[in-house]
Parts: sequence; structure tokens; C-alpha cells
Amino acid sequence: MTLVTNSAPGLAPAGLRRTTGPAWGRRAPVACRRRFHLINVSLPKTGTMSIAGLFRRYRAAHEFMFVEAAEAIHDFRRGRLDDAGLGQFVRFRDAAGRLEVDSASFNHWYAASLVASFPDARFLLLFREPVAWVESMLGQYWAEYLLAGMEERPYPVWIRQIGELMMGPFEPRWFRSRESLLPALPALVQVLLGHWRQVHEMLLELLPPERRLVMETATLSCSLPRLAAFVAVPLTELDRTSAHLHLRASEGPLLSNLDQAWLRDSLERECGGIWRRLQRSA
Repeated sequence: MTLVTNSAPGLAPAGLRRTTGPAWGRRAPVACRRRFHLINVSLPKTGTMSIAGLFRRYRAAHEFMFVEAAEAIHDFRRGRLDDAGLGQFVRFRDAAGRLEVDSASFNHWYAASLVASFPDARFLLLFREPVAWVESMLGQYWAEYLLAGMEERPYPVWIRQIGELMMGPFEPRWFRSRESLLPALPALVQVLLGHWRQVHEMLLELLPPERRLVMETATLSCSLPRLAAFVAVPLTELDRTSAHLHLRASEGPLLSNLDQAWLRDSLERECGGIWRRLQRSA
């Protein structure tokens, strides 16, 4: 099965900004039977692309309808889309793909709608050590800023939207250089650690234990038997070469510029409890 790609920019559904069920109507529903239904609700930079790659022999997608979803989530969080409208979007997106493996870094934003709408679905939660995750997130924002400059185009709207959702006020100019980022770094790290904690606390409370699989990203390549058994597919059908896709080269550890005692204290205060709970659940 060919890996389904995410939607192209500029296809955000007409009427999305209404607060009652908008009519997206630009994608025909896909009529096909699902052999299983796995939804990855993990944070970005935890292996969402790898999961789609592992299941490339099935109807699997990474970031399916990303542009539409980013706008819907942003509008919901800003009060421009209500619960009913968000639920309608979730069901519309599902009908448009009928994916067997829906691996998207934004699914956690509407996980409650996913749990309620798809009672037969199973959920995957990959978690990553929080300091490494923060470093990776900041690296992505920085790389996107550099790429936009090289291509002489504006900073991507979707990056700005996701940054605002995670961190509140978001200024792309922070990422012009290491020097411009350093003054903002402590506050950014604090907010991102808090976001890491809040999302994982929410997901552990929300996802039914009998319908979820919790795994640490670092152990993904040696946990494939558990993953295959969870969705009842042969281990031989997983593409092991995809266990760690989208590895990004680092510009050097940004967080090494911080006071390390402060960083350790912040890490334990924000994430220590939920980190240990995740490890017990994995």
C-alpha cells in the first residue's frame, strides 16, 4: 500500500471558522473496510513518521490533512470552532482517508473526540525523554526559520500556529540565530516542559487502558513485536527499516547554554512524576 501523503498547503476547508458544523466538502469519503484502526496520539518529534513507515503495507499516513487540521485545532483553541464543529472535522477527516494507521503529531489535540468517535480504534502513545524532546522541538523551529530565509518565503503559518498553541505568544525572530534565541531560551524551555507534562497527563487519563499502548520512542525498534501484537498483524508485515525515520541533524545542544542545576530542577518539577508514570506504563 502506498503511503498516503499529507494535504498540500492552501486546502484549508471553506467555512472552517464557523462555530457550528462547517461544510468542508472538498474531499470525497473513501469507502473501504478497515482491517484494524490504530491512531497515534503522540507529540511531535516522537516518531510519528516512523509509525506510518512501519505500517507502509497498510493504509497508513503521516500528517494526513495537516493544513486543515492545524487550522481547525487553532480555531478550536481560540474559540472560533465549538466542540460540535471540531467533532465534525474529526469524523470528516477520518471518512476522507479511512486510514488503518493514522499517525499525526496533532491527533493529541482532539484525542477526546477520537476516543468518543471511534470505539473500535486502538491508540498508540510514544513518549520521549523531555529534555531531548524540547531540544528537538526548538531545533525544528530553528530549521524552519533558516529554510524560509533560504527560500525567501514567509515563516510557515502552521509552525506559527502550533508554536502559539504550545507556547502562547510566538516570535519567529527568536530563531534568527543562536544569539537571538538565548535570551528567550529559559522561558521557552519552561513552557515546553509544561506542555510535555500536560499532554501526557491528559492522554493517560483519557485513553482507555485496554485500548492503548504506551512505548518509549528510544525503544521503538526493539518493541515491534508488542506493536504488531497490539493491532493483531504479523510482525513480518512491519517495515523494520522505518523504525527511526526523520532523524534531524542538530546544530548543537541548545540546552547546554542553560544553567544545568536550574534545568534539572525544572525537569523534575515539571516532568518527574509523569515521566516515571509513563515508564511504568510502557
